[in-house]
Amino acid sequence: MDLGLYEKLLDSELKNQISELHNATRKVDSSETARVLATAYYKILRKILSEKKDEEKIEFVEKLNKEIGNEILFEGEKNFLEILAVHDDEDVLKKLIRDRPKTSISSSTLFTGYNGPTLESELRREIRTADRIDFIVSFIKYSGLVLIYDDLAEFTRTKKLRIITTSYMGASDYKAILRLSQLPNTEIKISYDTNRTRLHAKAYYFERNTGFSTAYIGSSNISNPALSKGLEWNLKVSEYTSKDVVDSIIKTFETYWNDDEFRTFSPRDEEDKKELKKALSRKEKDEDREYVFFDLRPFSHQKEILEDLRVEREEYESYKNLVVAATGTGKTYLSAFDVRNFAPKKMLFLVHRDRLLDQAIESYKDVLGEDIRVGKLSSNSTIRDYEADYLFASMATMAKEEHRLKYRKDYFDYIIIDETHRAAADSYQKILSYFEPKFLLGMTATPELSDGRDIYGIYDNNIAYEIRLQQAMENDLLCPFHYFGISELKIDDVTYKDNMFKDVFSYLTSSERINHIIDNINYYGYSGDRVHGLIFCRRIEEADELSRLFNERGYQTMVVSSKSDMIYQGKKLTIDNAIDLLEQDEREGGLDYIFTVDMFNEGVDIPNVNQVVMLRPTDSPIVFVQQLGRGLRKADGKEYVVVLDFIGNYANNFMIPIALSGDRSYNKDNLRKYILEGTRVIPGCSTIHFNAIAKERIFNSINNIKGVKKIIKESYKNLKFKLGHIPSMIDFYDNGEIDPLLILNEYKSYFNFLKKVEEEYKDNSISDTEMATLEYLSKTVARGKRPHELIMLKYIVDLGYINRNSIVKELEEKYNLLPDGKSLASAISTLEGEFVSNELEKEKYSHMDILIEKNDGFYERVTSFTERIRNLEFRKQLNDIIELGIRRYNDFYHSENNRREEFVLYQKYSRRDVCWLLNWEKDYSSTMYGMKRIKDDVVVFVTYDKSSTNDDREYIDGKPDYADEFLKDSNQIFMWESQIGKGPESSYMQDVMESKNKHLFIKKSDAEGTDFYYMGMFDIAEIKGSKKKDNNGKLRDISKVKFKLHDPVREDIRDYLESYI
Repeated sequence: MDLGLYEKLLDSELKNQISELHNATRKVDSSETARVLATAYYKILRKILSEKKDEEKIEFVEKLNKEIGNEILFEGEKNFLEILAVHDDEDVLKKLIRDRPKTSISSSTLFTGYNGPTLESELRREIRTADRIDFIVSFIKYSGLVLIYDDLAEFTRTKKLRIITTSYMGASDYKAILRLSQLPNTEIKISYDTNRTRLHAKAYYFERNTGFSTAYIGSSNISNPALSKGLEWNLKVSEYTSKDVVDSIIKTFETYWNDDEFRTFSPRDEEDKKELKKALSRKEKDEDREYVFFDLRPFSHQKEILEDLRVEREEYESYKNLVVAATGTGKTYLSAFDVRNFAPKKMLFLVHRDRLLDQAIESYKDVLGEDIRVGKLSSNSTIRDYEADYLFASMATMAKEEHRLKYRKDYFDYIIIDETHRAAADSYQKILSYFEPKFLLGMTATPELSDGRDIYGIYDNNIAYEIRLQQAMENDLLCPFHYFGISELKIDDVTYKDNMFKDVFSYLTSSERINHIIDNINYYGYSGDRVHGLIFCRRIEEADELSRLFNERGYQTMVVSSKSDMIYQGKKLTIDNAIDLLEQDEREGGLDYIFTVDMFNEGVDIPNVNQVVMLRPTDSPIVFVQQLGRGLRKADGKEYVVVLDFIGNYANNFMIPIALSGDRSYNKDNLRKYILEGTRVIPGCSTIHFNAIAKERIFNSINNIKGVKKIIKESYKNLKFKLGHIPSMIDFYDNGEIDPLLILNEYKSYFNFLKKVEEEYKDNSISDTEMATLEYLSKTVARGKRPHELIMLKYIVDLGYINRNSIVKELEEKYNLLPDGKSLASAISTLEGEFVSNELEKEKYSHMDILIEKNDGFYERVTSFTERIRNLEFRKQLNDIIELGIRRYNDFYHSENNRREEFVLYQKYSRRDVCWLLNWEKDYSSTMYGMKRIKDDVVVFVTYDKSSTNDDREYIDGKPDYADEFLKDSNQIFMWESQIGKGPESSYMQDVMESKNKHLFIKKSDAEGTDFYYMGMFDIAEIKGSKKKDNNGKLRDISKVKFKLHDPVREDIRDYLESYI
């Protein structure tokens, strides 16, 4: 027996163990007896039950039932039932089940911010399912409140919320407390002791009348990092198993609530508001310190870039380099650091807009010192120092010969081109073709915005470094953003569509829409003392009218546009004047919002912007990121930027998840998942939210993406510019461009696509047989779902033969696969063109003549195939298919932990893939619907449907809506219904029950296409006969079956399948 402290009820076994040892005991007080006994028997029962088999557990529980007089029920032979919710309203019951916390409400859970559900997501679920709520926190930040506010607003419509907080250190945001206090059924008490505080507690209590109240105690205040992705520790306890702890929390809260130190705050009491503002204003910070974002030393990411630039110059002798870096990551400072390293005698810094010159000069002085000799050359310069060591010039000025020709071609040692995606324009080319610097550096956040011209070639296709938005957010280089996708207003059943601007202008500027916009910008708020907002519209006419209407309602706004006069309060302003008014700290005489169309997409820095409003369709992910980027610069006193995107019924809504995720593959599954899980996967403390209608509109757009061929061609053109040569499919894959499989789906082969876009390929000679071979292999092996054919094909192309033993050895050593005769024979059959679904395909692909068997286990190239691969283009296309297939297999399907027979858990497969990978002799997909059995394998395909199901419903269109779903309280039990007319005794059901290997495949909806998620293998846990009506209203036999999956379903996959979109 271990020596030390105990707190355990004495039993006979323990008494014997301590009989020879010094020990100390105490008498259990009668008030504690229930708790101590319950704890002791909990441990004893848990140990006993864990050691018993299922049948023994049932017998043991039956004995317990007799002793305690309260029968614990179980279903069938082995299944105990746990009640999850009870209500007299079925709709409320469904909501309770849908919104219940992911973690247990009957036992304890530790949240560490490292893995598992975030504290934010779990608190939101707790709020939705509680009957009363009490919070006690040291401070409340608006950045945290915005994460849970919608749920609190819904909760307080009918239920009570109490909050205790402090004004200590001025850490709370006044508007966060004010906004909370304005909720109905809400009381807030505050300690106004600003010099000290007795309150450092952070606890969240959710009372439930059912006896399953929960509480969270830990380190998290109400702030964005604390609730989302900070490394905070919080322990969740349950009244059900830790009643004494929860009772102590309630008692302590009530003590604080009744303490005179904590005073009620009323949003209607002006004195209360004045006192709170005064208390929160006492922040320990230097108000007069000028904010400088970058120190004189480069940040870690800048050090990486500087090192890459040094290597390019010194080791690769590359003197033209491009840096691609997200807006706000310090490109100007970066160039200054590199200039300091390079130490040029003369330097030229070119900008697109005059306003950026002064900002660039200040940045360079921060790095190089105030004493450097700088000159400015712009259209409005009155003094032009042509002899300056560091010359900062606007493109428009330097493009003029009168200025440019003042310098020798080699006068500048180092030239920087800011916003270099414009550098392919004629005006820039005049400058670039004239000067011959020792080093040329280009900088841009969006190299794709080059008006269809090649800017990569300017830098000899040398990309020294690339850091996009997502990586910048991950490295905490930008201000966090809270994105809210809001449904655009719908009036008289008219939702604003892309091509309806003239027809719906009156709607766009209607009082209903103005109310809708203003309600939301007020509801979601901003960071800081006042709003500094940008509103992007689709047309100048809309911007002009909205600005006028906002001003009528007391806002201070104006329109900034190249097509209209910039008038504010009777004065004509420049862009710089307007930005200064928006940036200024005081609202008086300043601007709340600037309305614009695309003037601020680039080339302007407005760090104080704390709210970005998008009132236009997303026609380009690049423009979306540019406009989002206007708010991402860090600034003093700005914790985050709020982004409000009003989403109408637009065809291009699918571009929103592309823009937010940076995923340029256009893979529909990735886009759908991002809409549902954006906050979970976006780096840093940023968050993404869509309301239900906005989600539905985006999903509809994803399901019906238009113009795929145009998207493919644009992606191809940009990649070709970037690489400096015609890209291969593997180039698309390596550079994160559009998914090569989309190209194959649209054009059947990559060669077909090249014939459409490249002149040199239009006359490229490839025979019909070669073309058919490329199409067939693109349709089968390029997907990379099995390596067998790919290895065989590589051997045939490179060596001219296949040795069965060599193939087996490579599959075993490289992929840890143990191929049997069936899979090898299936692979050979596939390469012989025999895996087809109809006679037409059989006729087309049966003459590929790739390989022929010489003797058992040895195959050679067919002579005609040897002749064909002498065509270098054909051979190059074959190798591209092989490499793509192998890369896809390694990245998606080579998973030892998740491999189940021939499939990988949660990867996607079509019916055709399933037939192929199970080594069936042909493609049965055209006749294979809900279930198919061949020999030892049965496969079940389910289209998951979350609409309510009733046994007596009528079916229409000849397609029954089967009630297939996961059991609510289990991640392993899936409820499945057979086809109508197939009872338990039918041969159909006998096939399901008797097959050795049972596989389940599920997709969310038919709109997702032909691929299904592989959910793993299953056993039959239960089968019952039942009745359902067919299309004619006749009751017929049906089987209700419980599948028990070998692997519990992964949480994110289940969440996606069960989502109501």
